[in-house]
Order: sequence, then structure tokens, then C-alpha cells
Amino acid sequence: MEIDSGTKASAILIDLQSSSRATRLVPQGYGAFLAWHPDSTKILYQTEREDVTDPGLWLVNLSNGSHINIPLPKDFVPEGIQGAAISPDGQHIIYSVTRGMSYGSSVWLCDIDGTNLRQVMDYPYNAVVNLSWSPDGNRFAFTTLYDSPVPFADAGLWVSDAKFNRT
Repeated sequence: MEIDSGTKASAILIDLQSSSRATRLVPQGYGAFLAWHPDSTKILYQTEREDVTDPGLWLVNLSNGSHINIPLPKDFVPEGIQGAAISPDGQHIIYSVTRGMSYGSSVWLCDIDGTNLRQVMDYPYNAVVNLSWSPDGNRFAFTTLYDSPVPFADAGLWVSDAKFNRT
């Protein structure tokens, strides 16, 4: 089966049991897959401004392609999303955003429906990417890259306690 999505990335769900069924997850919105929800019925997906009326961070329902838009902090645009993960209990989303090259990153936490948004970390000189919760939800790991146009900039792997207030 050939799937033509043009020159933009799109998310397609493939049924591995039948190995022949591929379903485009959302009819519009090109972007990037970011994370699975622990219940395996939803994913986090990043869309861009030019393709949809509500771009940004989406929580997509895999059964019907519907989505909710997870609000970004003021003054951030969808292209600034650098990574995201859903907590193991499925109740929270942690994500990193940037205003652009040389602006660093900030890390934000919200409830799964996008409410109770709050900043939990700030990295003014680094890009924060590849966020991932520990299986017990007590920690999360991420990678930092030096925020510059220099190729192959130094990177570091970090682990942080997730003891910030999640309520």
C-alpha cells in the first residue's frame, strides 16, 4: 500500500494484526508524533500553523481521530514545541517549548485536558528535548542541547524528581 502525504510528515496508524490497514489519524494537521497515552487509546501530536485552524499540541483519540488542543503558554507558537510526554497515570502532560534559537527552553506541566498549566523549569541557554516519565511517575528524564546554531553542540542527559505540585 502506498501512502502519499506530499512533502509533509503525517501520522498514520497501521493495524499490525492485519498488516494491510493504515489509517491517517487526523484528516488535517501535519506534524510530529510525540508520545503515547498509557491507556493506548490516545497520543500527543504536534501540528503546525499552516495546516489547521487550531495548531499546537493535540491529544488525539485513536478510535475516531478527534482531538483536543492543549494550550501553550502565552507568547509561544506551535513550532516552538520541543518535546512532550504523558505521565504514567495518564493525568498530566509535561512539555518543553522555546521562542526560537538562542532563547533557551522552558518546561511546563498541565493536566491531561490542558488545564492547570504551570512552568516547572527554565533553561535559558539550552534546548530541552526528549522528555520521558519514569514508569512510577516519580521522575522524568530529558536531554539538553546547547542552544546555538553550532552543529553537534554538547548535549546532556538529565533526570529530575517530579515532586512539583501536580494538582
